[in-house]
Amino acid sequence: MDCAIEFTVVAKDRSVARSAMQKAQNELERIESLLWQGNSSSTIFKFNRSASGIMVDRETFAFISRAKSYAQMTAGAFDISIQNVLELYDFNRHDAVPPTDEALHEKLPLTGLANLELPAPEDHCYGMRKKNDIGLAVGGIAKGYAVDRAIHTLRACGIKHAVVNAGGDLYCLGNKFGKSWRVGVQHPRKPNEVIKVVALKDQAIATSGDYQRYFIHQGKRYHHILDPLSGKPARSSQSATVIAETTEQADVLATAAFVLGSDRGIRLLNEITDAEGMIIDAEGRKHYTEGFLAFIAEEKQ
Repeated sequence: MDCAIEFTVVAKDRSVARSAMQKAQNELERIESLLWQGNSSSTIFKFNRSASGIMVDRETFAFISRAKSYAQMTAGAFDISIQNVLELYDFNRHDAVPPTDEALHEKLPLTGLANLELPAPEDHCYGMRKKNDIGLAVGGIAKGYAVDRAIHTLRACGIKHAVVNAGGDLYCLGNKFGKSWRVGVQHPRKPNEVIKVVALKDQAIATSGDYQRYFIHQGKRYHHILDPLSGKPARSSQSATVIAETTEQADVLATAAFVLGSDRGIRLLNEITDAEGMIIDAEGRKHYTEGFLAFIAEEKQ
C-alpha cells in the first residue's frame, strides 16, 4: 500500500513472535490484494475500471459501507470518491504541475458518494453500482483497516503486546514491559524531529500531513490530501493527528480533521466518543481536543 510496514512484537520466544508476524503480514497482503486501488487484482481496481459496477464480497461491501458512513459523519471532508481528481496530480514527477481549473471542472462531477450505490444484499450477493464513471481511492482508510486486521491476527496468535505501523498509521497493543508505548508525532516542517510524544495502550494513532506526498510548483506546495469540494489540496492545516479506538477510525478522522482545519476539525473530534486529536494549522499553531493533552508524554519544541 505504498508504505513500509513495521512490526514490534513482545513474546517469550522469538519463533513465536516471527510466526505471528508472518501471519499478520499475510493478512496485510490479503487486504492489499482485496482493497488497494493500485493492485490490479483488487476489487477496488476492478470496480474503478468497470462500466457500471461489479459484484463484490461481503468484506468489501462492509468496508465501502463504512467509508460512506464516515463521509456522512465528516460532512464530506472524508470522501473516497476522489480518485478521478487525484489522478490529475502526479506526485512522483520532479517537474510536476497542478491540474488546470478546466481539468478539475471536468473531473469534479465524477466525484461524490451519491454517485455510488450499495444496493441491499440479495441472497448473500453484494453489489456496488455506479451512476457515472466514479472512481474510488481508499488510501485514507485502507491502511488503517489493514493495521486493525494485522492486530486481530496477532491477538489470535496469542500476542498481547505489539505495535503495527503502516506508514504512520499504527496501533499500540497492550504495553511495553508494563509501560505505555511511546509514539512520536513528526514535526510537519522538520522531517527529522518530532513535535510531541504520546503514550498509548490499546489505542491507535494516525497523522495526515501535507509533507507526506507533495510537490512544489512556483513556490507553492501541492499535496495529496485534497478537499473533496474543490479538488485542490486543503490549505488550512500542516498536519492532523488523531488517537482513536481503531486504526481505521484514526486514519479517517485524521484526514477529515486536516481538510476541515483547526476550528471545524477540533469541533468534529470533540463530538466523537473515544477520539482525541491535535491539528497544526497553516501557520504552525497547535490546536487540541479537550482530552488530547492527557496523552502527551513528552513536549518537543
